[in-house]
Amino acid sequence: MGKLDRGREPMRRVWSGQALETEIVRRVIPEFPAGVGKDAEASVVVEYLIGTDGAVKVLRMQGPREYAEVVGKAMAGWQYRPVRFQDRLIEVVGRLEVRFAGRLG
Repeated sequence: MGKLDRGREPMRRVWSGQALETEIVRRVIPEFPAGVGKDAEASVVVEYLIGTDGAVKVLRMQGPREYAEVVGKAMAGWQYRPVRFQDRLIEVVGRLEVRFAGRLG
C-alpha cells in the first residue's frame, strides 16, 4: 500500500487518506471559513504526516487560503492509531482532498 522509505528512521510509508480511514481515532471537521459567501465552493488538497505517536502534522496544502487555514486548524486536532509495519512503529504520509460545497443552514 504505497511506497516504503526504509532509509528513514523511523521508517516512513505513503498511503492514501482513504486507506487510512479505519485508523482514525479523532477527526475534527473543518468549519466553513468566515467571510466566505454561503454558496461558495472550493477544494483543499492536504498532504500530512502521521507520527509514530499517531499525531498529525500538515506538510503542505493546495487550495484557496481561507479554506486551507480552516483545514490546517482542523487537521491539527486529528489523531490516528500508531501504525505498525513489520513489528515497528512507522510514520505514514497521507494525502486527501477536503471539499467545501456551500455552507449548511
